[in-house]
Amino acid sequence: MGGGQRQEKLSHEKYAELTRRAKIVINFPFSVAGNNQLKGRVFEATACKCLLMERVNPLVYDYFEPDHEYVEYDTKEDLLSKIQNYLKYPDAMEKIAQAGLTRYIQNWSHNKFWAGVFKELYK
Repeated sequence: MGGGQRQEKLSHEKYAELTRRAKIVINFPFSVAGNNQLKGRVFEATACKCLLMERVNPLVYDYFEPDHEYVEYDTKEDLLSKIQNYLKYPDAMEKIAQAGLTRYIQNWSHNKFWAGVFKELYK
């Protein structure tokens, strides 16, 4: 598909289109300083029912369960091995992607967000 926003200057529409069409989304959670961050891509990928592959990142644990709702990897060799494995077994990839989507819908979808806003407004 290509690089990220810095390399190709994708429009928001093109970025969303590419994410929706992807089977696998790989996330690199490091900040410029080298620390882990929780990036929006975690939610974008799961909302699009992609298999999210996230480098070991404890910040994600409060939102998704590793190896149930997304796949963790540790090294580039581990990542490559897991990509190859899930491409061979699309049913396993689909099961994890569906679990991630279900968790996303239950906790962070627009319906959940607006229900929370209105609940606060009408207290």
